[in-house]
Amino acid sequence: MEEILGFAALFFGLGLAAAMVWLQNRPKTEFKVSLLPHTPLMFAGAFIAIVAVAYLLSVYGVKLPERGGRF
Repeated sequence: MEEILGFAALFFGLGLAAAMVWLQNRPKTEFKVSLLPHTPLMFAGAFIAIVAVAYLLSVYGVKLPERGGRF
């Protein structure tokens, strides 16, 4: 169940970011102002995707190697 949630969030974030990039870069035919803020939604989708990747890595048990030293 955890994997399904992680992959759903990953695909949602990537889809949202891709849709906003497509909406932002399509050719403009009319001089109308869009009521949808493309850039913040694009960054929100990218943030959701990054958090989903971190979640999936933690679900699958991937750990960072221990670093030696004082800290």
